[in-house]
Amino acid sequence: MSVVLKPIGIADVALVDKILDGLQEYSIRVDGVTKMTDGARHLLAATPDGYDRNSKYTFAIMLDSEPIGVVDVIRDFPARSTAFIGLLGIVESHQRRGLGRAALHAIERLARRKLAASKLRLAVVATNPVLGFWQKMGFHETGEVRPYSGERVTSTAQLLEKTLE
Repeated sequence: MSVVLKPIGIADVALVDKILDGLQEYSIRVDGVTKMTDGARHLLAATPDGYDRNSKYTFAIMLDSEPIGVVDVIRDFPARSTAFIGLLGIVESHQRRGLGRAALHAIERLARRKLAASKLRLAVVATNPVLGFWQKMGFHETGEVRPYSGERVTSTAQLLEKTLE
């Protein structure tokens, strides 16, 4: 079973919107709503302060020709040689099949080869019980915890990091 990362951009709002329809449990946990208002456009366009769209890479996660997830990565954030995963989401109907792991491996290859990254970082919102998955994937806690505000959820986000080999 192999997944492919298909580059997408702002013109692919409808595709991302369809993928987000399959991530309602995630959205309820981190945003408090079944779907974030204008979530697809936000996922495709939003960047951290001081970063432009050229720093952001967004991909549909494809299984054969079927979009089963989405991932966005920011190059050199928060520091040079670090790639930050904003969201890696596999639609709920395809979870627990190893597809998240396969997508992460594809992201790691992309981060090393295309983004010249030696580290991956991400944040796990406390209301989203996925910390164990990321730890199994080799991520460790940095000790940094930041406030998090979803559409109707206020929580914290724990930062994790993984050194790429």
